Amino acid sequence: MINDTEDAIKDAIDGANEFNDADDAQSELPRSYDELLKAVDEIVEGEIEKGEAIITEAALLSPVKRETIFKALKSKTKINLGTMREQVKSGSERAEPDHLDLAEAALDEIGRENI
Repeated sequence: MINDTEDAIKDAIDGANEFNDADDAQSELPRSYDELLKAVDEIVEGEIEKGEAIITEAALLSPVKRETIFKALKSKTKINLGTMREQVKSGSERAEPDHLDLAEAALDEIGRENI
């Protein structure tokens, strides 16, 4: 019984690590507020992918900092603020599991009483 529980925990951790490794390979750590402001300053109108990356990373900031980034980006790229907010909203509806989802799945598999 204990070995089964340990094996289930190890499997859950391995699965989470594999997910994180794949996720880390695709992206770097989000940039800071100052780094994002610098990126906005360097962006040229028409660089859609760079704009999307800035919007996605700015979504992790406080509302005031995010709004400041969005307004600076709007003045540089002419992207509508509503469009930026829609991009953030659609990005938050990802289908892939996050750390909480993985932890809850591990608890469901093992059983909360076995932790």
